[in-house]
Amino acid sequence: MTMQNYVTLKPKDGSGPSNGAGWKVAFTTNAMVEYETATGGDFFAVNEHFEKAEAGRINIGVMRRILWAGLIAHQEGFTERDAGEVLDACGFKETFAAVGGAMRLAFPEQKDAGAGKPQAAKATAPTKAELAQPAPASTGPS
Repeated sequence: MTMQNYVTLKPKDGSGPSNGAGWKVAFTTNAMVEYETATGGDFFAVNEHFEKAEAGRINIGVMRRILWAGLIAHQEGFTERDAGEVLDACGFKETFAAVGGAMRLAFPEQKDAGAGKPQAAKATAPTKAELAQPAPASTGPS
């Protein structure tokens, strides 16, 4: 069984560069590496940009680059300018909701070992400490 690894982002009025079909947003390993290559920084710094955006301090260039990274896995040859057109066609609120959803798919929520209940999922990448946790044992081929 293959799990969907993307969120579909559709334009507000059914138009835009996708002719109304929408775009797939996914944060694959290759997309994260492309982001790091383009920025010269760590992908997990994306958390800081989301926190600033939540506080009302949005750097549009950075947010366009994050969106671009999420688009390149399913839209080969996409440029940052193309990502800007997607942002214009879909709007900030809808775009950031899709980016957050794609982040949650890339980094599923962690279980709280103490209470046995899942922690609330955030629209951010996991911290380096969370990534250092051992992966669950495989139960066989998938």
